[in-house]
Amino acid sequence: MKKDGEGPPGGGHEAEGQPAPLLRADLSTFVGRDHELRAARELLKSTRLLTLKGPGGIGKTRLMRRLGSVIQQEGVYRDGVVLVELTNVRSNELESAVAEALGIPANSARHGAARLIAHLRTKRQLLMLDNCEHLVDDEEDSALAQLVRTLLEAAEDLQIVTTSQAAIRVEGESWLDVPPLSEDEALQLLRERASNINVVIPPVDDDNARTVVNRVDRMPLAIELIAGRMDTVSLASLVTRTNLLSLGGGTSAKRSHRKLEWTVSWSYGLLGDAEQRMLTRLSLLEGSFELDDAAALGADLGNQDVIADLLNGLHKRSFMVAERHHDGLRFRLWESIRAFAYEQLSDEEADEIRERHADHYEALAIEGARNWFGHDETGWLGRLSAALPNLRVAQETRLANPRTVLQGMDLFNNVARTRLFYFTGRLSESNLMLEAARRWHPDEPSHTLVSALSFTATVALCQGDRERADTLLVAAEAAARTLGCFHDFGPLLYARATRLWLFERDLSVARQSIELFEQAERWFLDNDAPGDAWMARLFRSMAAAMLGLRDVAVRESARLLEDAETAGAAWCISWAKWTCALVEMLFGADLGRAVQLAQEALAAQHEMGDKWGLLWTIWLIALLAARLGRLARAARSLAGVAKFQQEAEVIVPALLPFWELQRQTEDLLRRELDSLPTEREIGLGLSRGKVIELALETLSAPPAPVVKDERPNRLTEREFEVARLLAEGLANKEIAERLGVTQRTAETHVQHVANKLGARGEGRRGRVLKIREWFEEHQRR
Repeated sequence: MKKDGEGPPGGGHEAEGQPAPLLRADLSTFVGRDHELRAARELLKSTRLLTLKGPGGIGKTRLMRRLGSVIQQEGVYRDGVVLVELTNVRSNELESAVAEALGIPANSARHGAARLIAHLRTKRQLLMLDNCEHLVDDEEDSALAQLVRTLLEAAEDLQIVTTSQAAIRVEGESWLDVPPLSEDEALQLLRERASNINVVIPPVDDDNARTVVNRVDRMPLAIELIAGRMDTVSLASLVTRTNLLSLGGGTSAKRSHRKLEWTVSWSYGLLGDAEQRMLTRLSLLEGSFELDDAAALGADLGNQDVIADLLNGLHKRSFMVAERHHDGLRFRLWESIRAFAYEQLSDEEADEIRERHADHYEALAIEGARNWFGHDETGWLGRLSAALPNLRVAQETRLANPRTVLQGMDLFNNVARTRLFYFTGRLSESNLMLEAARRWHPDEPSHTLVSALSFTATVALCQGDRERADTLLVAAEAAARTLGCFHDFGPLLYARATRLWLFERDLSVARQSIELFEQAERWFLDNDAPGDAWMARLFRSMAAAMLGLRDVAVRESARLLEDAETAGAAWCISWAKWTCALVEMLFGADLGRAVQLAQEALAAQHEMGDKWGLLWTIWLIALLAARLGRLARAARSLAGVAKFQQEAEVIVPALLPFWELQRQTEDLLRRELDSLPTEREIGLGLSRGKVIELALETLSAPPAPVVKDERPNRLTEREFEVARLLAEGLANKEIAERLGVTQRTAETHVQHVANKLGARGEGRRGRVLKIREWFEEHQRR
């Protein structure tokens, strides 16, 4: 048996990609609790913090979910109801768990409430925190209490409901003690659950049924377990069990807890050997799981059909719940049953199953990295997202053994290669998994370490976190020099190119990223990593467009989309369309086509749940709206998406090419839109869903031009000014000083002007003469 004080593996919260877990379809009926529902509704009229309090197995979670569903259907809260499952969440993961449930990308390695406050400050919302007891400290102010207090003080229209075995201990807290079911409710629950296994309780057994439910203090979980055995155990035989009668003494809560423990133990004892062994293996799984996961841990019990039968039996016996998710059926053990099942394992058995668990999730990460760039791309991303807590546990298992530390770091690399952290908006997970691996990595550098540092540096670069990115890149480059791969290692080339593209102010230096991205792509192809190669090509296409390399951008973006469509990779197709829309916006003649591509990308990202992609596609559509003269719409969209970018801790001004495009748009809005402050205020008040809806609305040019001075060749106001200065003979540095911008920005404008006026490839003298001729002709007209 397990040592005292040792519990089942914990840490981390499930990443289901579902913004509101209470909306998952229950596969069993809800019984009774009318009085408690009315009482909770009444208390919420006068309190901002309500705790549903009671012992394990009393039904707090089901009551909370029912309360949330009723309130959500009635539309009481303008910004809805959000439920956060905290069962396996540690104190230092609280903010991230709440942020994820609220739909705020968890992109920071720092644990702070600032982004939650920014998100909730203007919301009228009900936040439900489920299973808080392990986060409550009777002796001092807990992290949970501090967070709840902070959020309530900062967001005056926020209300919070928690479930716990003890009060949260925050000023102003009200609590509702969740009692056992009434006798009639308990009998109804027993009958309904028995009917699920085709057992009907006849009238002659009514007295026995009443005796049994009262002996377990009418606790819902105990009743469900008993009902699950009624096809093999009669009510009359249960009445004769004296050990069920003898659990008296102590407080009501303690007595009920002992009766629940007895019922779990009794129910477990009635399982067959294979079912018992299956249940103990499932106790090693973190959060929810699917059939393949259970089959891997129970491989010694039979094939997948056998495992499916065992799961069906355990579900029928109420040892676990089944939940219908967008990607299919998933299972979850009741936490009290999970803890009990784990206690039945010997140390040797636990170690063996833990290794089996690590083997399974390590293989899943390898397979995902190999196959994500393909027709089942969104399926892989969804499965890996749900598996992320178990992937982290598997990594911990590998890192705990000195012989498998590099496997633990490789596991991280394979997860990172799937771009899962971007897709789920949980970029902070890359920091957590990397730092865990670095703590145990040997002193000698390895290619595995260089890959991990490079992938994480790229994530930091995409967030605009230059300081962290540079720290990681310095470490990666130092290790690469020692290993002799400084100049020819794909992941490092990719990270170095990304830094040049996004942060280098000198345009000629920044353009060196194009060749580096191409080198990285070739390396990835040579090393059988087509998904990574495609990502290098994606960034190369974006960089070429933003750095003014028209021919490269047009050629590479078309190839990018063709390859993604050939692979049938839905996520990649959405980003390829994003890039093609960008290229069309900067160099093409058909803004309508650019809008179509961008909106197709956004619709696909929204449907598949790409939290990171949404931010940038809405941003791109806002820029297109401005260029089409829909200035009010552009202002609203930019303000709305900026709020979500801030919550995601993306430092947009640090991303030089993105910021330059946004700055040009904002300059236009300030010059041409008198109602800009009002439109921005409206945009800031829009919910995420409304911002998405706005971006997907039909977008076309207005019937009249936005500005009186129509400029041919689709020059922007700023580009027209650059053309005038070039015609006057000013050098790039002088143009930069005149406009108050960096020389790199001025060079970008000059390149765009030359491209649009057909003066590229003329040399500086020829380019200036051609632009001067055009400008003089335009002035005459």
